[in-house]
Amino acid sequence: MHVLRSNDPMTLRLLARAGVPESRLLRPIITMVEDHMLIHEQDIRAITEQLGASPDYYWYHDFKRVEGWEKFIEDAARPRKGEEGTVTEDTVLVMNGGAHVSIYPSSLLQVLML
Repeated sequence: MHVLRSNDPMTLRLLARAGVPESRLLRPIITMVEDHMLIHEQDIRAITEQLGASPDYYWYHDFKRVEGWEKFIEDAARPRKGEEGTVTEDTVLVMNGGAHVSIYPSSLLQVLML
């Protein structure tokens, strides 16, 4: 998470160039939410079982989870009172599921893929 410091001269220049009020400094300008699967085990099971995965599969994965990430994003993107006329750009959301795609983290389907 990165928050601009209001007493930094570069921050004041950035505010002036962006044309936004100082209240915008109260929220981070960059936040990383790391959630490896984005959906819960029961949701993954519902999808993979339709593709033939066993309902008896032992769930051993211990991926990073951010409970309530959807609500966090919704709140971060909502308009703020007093900023309606100046903070007008869309929110940019970058989601990264990892450095690669592999069936191995999703071993529920390994047998089906062979």
